[in-house]
Amino acid sequence: MSSTTALTTTTNNPSTPTAANMMINNTITLSTMKEMPSILRLPALPDGYTATVEAEAFRCQKWIKEVIIPEGYTKIDSDAFFGCINLHKVTLPSSLTHIGYNAFKECTSLPEITIPSSVTSIEGGAFKECTSLQQITIPSSVTTIGNFAFGGCSSLQQITIPSSVTSIEGGAFSGCTSLQQITIPSSVTSIKGCAFAGCTSLQQITIPSSVTSIRDSAFYGCTNLVIPMLGAHVEVGEDAFDGCMKAVPIFENPKVFVQLNVHDKACAICKDDFTTEPKAICQLSCQHVFHQECAFDWYKINPTCALCRTSTTAVSIVLPEASSVTGKRKSSVEISDSASKKKFKVFLQKESR
Repeated sequence: MSSTTALTTTTNNPSTPTAANMMINNTITLSTMKEMPSILRLPALPDGYTATVEAEAFRCQKWIKEVIIPEGYTKIDSDAFFGCINLHKVTLPSSLTHIGYNAFKECTSLPEITIPSSVTSIEGGAFKECTSLQQITIPSSVTTIGNFAFGGCSSLQQITIPSSVTSIEGGAFSGCTSLQQITIPSSVTSIKGCAFAGCTSLQQITIPSSVTSIRDSAFYGCTNLVIPMLGAHVEVGEDAFDGCMKAVPIFENPKVFVQLNVHDKACAICKDDFTTEPKAICQLSCQHVFHQECAFDWYKINPTCALCRTSTTAVSIVLPEASSVTGKRKSSVEISDSASKKKFKVFLQKESR
């Protein structure tokens, strides 16, 4: 049966690399100095032993440019390499299963890293603010991507999320301003708050039907993202798509017709009665009726019906009474976008029966 050891540092000069090791009560202790001006090679383990790189073991060690972790190490604990700003290369063993909280946070010179297929957990902040990190492949062994695990990786251009992941935690990829597209696998059921917030280069995202909840501000501020169509089963949080682009300009090209009987007496969004003032009324593809400007403002944040959450694929302008298009009544309705101040006119005609 294997024994588990812990890795610690005991050198009197923390800025000087050490390599040789000795066994003390089943603990591997770095102690003997050796000339390696930029490479940290952790000691090899005796047969039958495993080891952990302890919390804060090499925190803010600016001399480290390369880290080589040999086989047998199973865990990199929290803050182990936090703030190693000159670290540009990391070799991880196939025995590694756990990358801890903030383990490589603010390693701002690290351009890429290969995570071995043995890793099952990437904890919160593990690679947060690694601003030079351009690409990373997450293996299919990983089931959890923690809060802000890759938050602020502003150079990250692409990332592959494996089908083993079931939840993308809060802020996991927030502030990845170079990320252009991402595919979420069908194993994911929940996208947590701010998961992709501030990904200003993100243009396309595929959200599978397995996703049942998209939490608050999940895609907040993704200014180039075309809002994806979502099913009625998806619970969408507040501001989930605030600042994103609408999918299709369906409000600018509505199918116009007259509905003789509007069963809904008030707009479900603003709660104002339809008869109080002459605002344009629209009917969405799900048949629910709202003030046009209310539905449009809602649509810019969430491309679904405010009542049933069905994706909005068509808009029809409605008048509550047939007489509205007869006699001295106007035969057109002017519609305005409150955000862009753009105005456009639609002409009304009675629907043929």
